[in-house]
Amino acid sequence: MSNPQVASAPPETVSHVCLDTPATFLTHAITYLSDHRIRITILINPVLIHTLFNEAAHAQQKLLCPAGFENRDIPLEFIKQQHYLSLISHLKEFLLKFCVLNYLFKAVRTEKLIIGGELTLDDIIIELDGTSSFSFVGTPVVAPIIQEWRYLPFRAPKRKNYKDLDRQVEHFIAEELRNLHMHVSTQIQENDWICIGLTRTDAHGTPLFADFTHYFWIQISDEKVENPLRDLLVTMHLGDTIITQNQGLQDYFSEQLTTNYSFKLEIISRIPHSYVCFEQIKNHFRLKTKKDLLKKLIEVFSYRNDISQRRAMAEECLALLLHKHPIEVPESVIASFQESLLKAMHASPDYNVYRTQKDFYMLVHSLAQKMAREAVLLDALAYHEKVPLERTDIENYLNCIKRPRTKEFIYARSTIPHHEGQSTLIPEEELMHTVVREKTINHVLYHLTKE
Repeated sequence: MSNPQVASAPPETVSHVCLDTPATFLTHAITYLSDHRIRITILINPVLIHTLFNEAAHAQQKLLCPAGFENRDIPLEFIKQQHYLSLISHLKEFLLKFCVLNYLFKAVRTEKLIIGGELTLDDIIIELDGTSSFSFVGTPVVAPIIQEWRYLPFRAPKRKNYKDLDRQVEHFIAEELRNLHMHVSTQIQENDWICIGLTRTDAHGTPLFADFTHYFWIQISDEKVENPLRDLLVTMHLGDTIITQNQGLQDYFSEQLTTNYSFKLEIISRIPHSYVCFEQIKNHFRLKTKKDLLKKLIEVFSYRNDISQRRAMAEECLALLLHKHPIEVPESVIASFQESLLKAMHASPDYNVYRTQKDFYMLVHSLAQKMAREAVLLDALAYHEKVPLERTDIENYLNCIKRPRTKEFIYARSTIPHHEGQSTLIPEEELMHTVVREKTINHVLYHLTKE
């Protein structure tokens, strides 16, 4: 196919197979509807649909008690016919959350697509014996031609020369090292970040499909309310594997229908909240010595005009690159960023103060335009520089957001979703989408500030 980054490509459809799904349960097709509209269709293997439909019907056979039937005497065909629409609706929800979103973000990265704003779910078709698909639409943006940037005249903002800053950093390091020394529990605790692998199984723990495990991240809630998934995870350790029908998983994957599915759940990764790991920070920024670590930490302790040295470095670096790489973003994309900004501001208690300021909406529009152009630039740079991405990059990212100070290292912020006030599962590939942008900023700053 022609380069998918070029928005002016003629309408065409190309199918692909994702190499990390050996059973080929999911494939995708890309269609350019116009210069400013793209459709990504996730195609579902009929075998997957048929098996999951039967499993859903079996679950309802055990859970339903329709009038005139003893529970165990309900014919399966009766369930399939009488509850067909609700079963299909449930399949749409389950597939979207369990595997389609993970696959979608992976496909965007694999195909090196640059999408302005977010992809929107457009249509779902479920056919038991035919083609089933999830269609997403979005706005493709023309990728800038990346120029040589490593020798641009970039001057990093200077730190404040207060000796007290050095003492603050040394105190911070000492405190976190004490926290590390006191951290003796290998059991998952509140506020930890956890990566889990989930595989659908039968009641005996046998996987329904080979090579069909999907990965999710969740921060363990410290809210003192009922949360079955949290209550299960805090009894586990890194590397543990269990077969479970945990109610938290049923509720996440099926809000519309009561289910009793079995999952194999494996703890893949754990990021303890009790201490900041300095080895991960060194790995994140490619630091070698303690002196390098001290210098790096100063960046989030030194502030000027309420902006940390680190954030000022990232903003000036991106401004320099955008000057070198002019990017035109459709107004519809800017509008979507502006809507997100206003929504976030509206949740702030200071929103009414902001709104009364002169040129408020013009300033919000300018900020939205800046954010949209930066997102396009970072995606283009990530593809051009072939920035590698692994699970350890997510671990390094989450390690930084543990403390208010180290959170200043993060420029590309990820919105942590919540459901009914509780933290919930995040598809790993969705988190990767943000992490690769952050890693790209670090990649650029590493080269521009290398002595």
